[in-house]
Amino acid sequence: MAVRLFVGNLSYGTTETDLRTYFGAVAAPSQIVLPVDRETGRPRGFAFVEFIDRAHAVEAIQRFNGQIFNGRPLAVNYLAEHAPALVEGWYLGQETGHAVADVLFGKVNPGGKLPVSIARSAGQLPVFYNHKPSSRRGYLFDTTQPLYPFGYGLSYTKFDISAPRLVTSSIAAGQPAHVEVDVVNTGARVGDEVVQLYVRDDESSVTRPLLELKRFQRITLAPGEKRTLRFDLQPDDLALWNPDMKHVVEPGTFTVYAGPNSVDLKQAKLTVTGSAPLALRDR
Repeated sequence: MAVRLFVGNLSYGTTETDLRTYFGAVAAPSQIVLPVDRETGRPRGFAFVEFIDRAHAVEAIQRFNGQIFNGRPLAVNYLAEHAPALVEGWYLGQETGHAVADVLFGKVNPGGKLPVSIARSAGQLPVFYNHKPSSRRGYLFDTTQPLYPFGYGLSYTKFDISAPRLVTSSIAAGQPAHVEVDVVNTGARVGDEVVQLYVRDDESSVTRPLLELKRFQRITLAPGEKRTLRFDLQPDDLALWNPDMKHVVEPGTFTVYAGPNSVDLKQAKLTVTGSAPLALRDR
């Protein structure tokens, strides 16, 4: 199946021959359209480049460092496998060109995180991180893991995020829990990281999601810099609606996770004590 790409921000005077030379014999576009202004006859600074199949289009995208602009997540398995990196831009504004150039040429160190999970195929839909334990989406003999998980995102530096530390590992129902997480920039550039805190109710009277994002903090760290973040979990963060439709905190254990996304997580155990579920004030 033919694939058509939009190539923008071309230099003035760029010709079809220039583009064919740039893409080379490997990518080999089957058709190139260079729109011109109706009044002046000058090129409008962009082109539509068509390739005979996806493999040739990917080879071309690799030469442009894999930029993706779309209104919703796409199944980009082939791109993820062959491109050195992908920049997910969604629909940006009028400064798209400058913003993308700053990222690709390293003037700006990106630190964004995915607000959704990206599926491997349509057969995985719907795909989301906070599903129930018995939920399974996907084809029978394929993985159920998304291509890119909720909260995922890279930068030009690396961070080490410690396991969460509970100031008090056991609390009474209705009390807050205080969590500390150490973050170190182990790379060579100043960068941003978004530290995410998730909670799982290990055993409850009703089914609960495997993970629930409760807190996050974005921080900027210099190379080698270390910082300790503090998160406060309130009773509402541990509560559920029980079979009697009461908003309660049930005694038991909770797993508290910390990490850079919803998959690469480290954990600690929190125990909530009490002889019976504690009802919270109705919302």
